[in-house]
Amino acid sequence: MSSDADTTRGWGRRAKVLVSPWQKYEIYVRLMREEVTVGAAATEAGVDRSTIVRLRQVARQGALDAPAASGCGFVWQVGS
Repeated sequence: MSSDADTTRGWGRRAKVLVSPWQKYEIYVRLMREEVTVGAAATEAGVDRSTIVRLRQVARQGALDAPAASGCGFVWQVGS
């Protein structure tokens, strides 16, 4: 394994790494195409695996919420 000495602070906590929206999109697309695993994507981006998992969860939820917010005319009817 690689050393995290350059990304840790005094208490052993990793320094915060900011991932740009473009990088997040690229990571998400590569995950969906199964070109890369969560672990490999995290290593490439220099973040923890949980960050990549959260990115995927947020993107999935956004994809589910978008049609509902668009008001495209399709209405789900429950019950009746």
